[in-house]
Amino acid sequence: MHDVLFMGWWGNGVCPALWSPERKIVPFVEADLPPAILERIDGGFCPGAYMLNGELTLPKSDERPEGLARIFYITGWTIVALWDRSVDPRDGSHATFLLRSHWEDKFAIRRAEKFFPDVWRRLPELITVSCI
Repeated sequence: MHDVLFMGWWGNGVCPALWSPERKIVPFVEADLPPAILERIDGGFCPGAYMLNGELTLPKSDERPEGLARIFYITGWTIVALWDRSVDPRDGSHATFLLRSHWEDKFAIRRAEKFFPDVWRRLPELITVSCI
């Protein structure tokens, strides 16, 4: 069981994946994540994304600014998500950090940074954080 996970590109040529801090890919079935997280894990928590009638809707390309993070609290997890094109320039690229338990925004960001310093270092400086 993992208490901290990262969904996105790590910069090693592997497709976006769910990662442990030990730099190992974690299969979704082993991640112990609730369905409400799994259905949105690939960009669905980033700014402007939302669920509508069970379908994930992403914002238009020009409405995906880097440096704007959203924090969600869902079923025992804190999610920090932002658009991230530092490895893959495509519009849908993102960095999503999943932290078991409830962490207030500044502590959630510090925890993500602590467990994934290589990923966090390459991200654009955060401009804004909005909690949902």
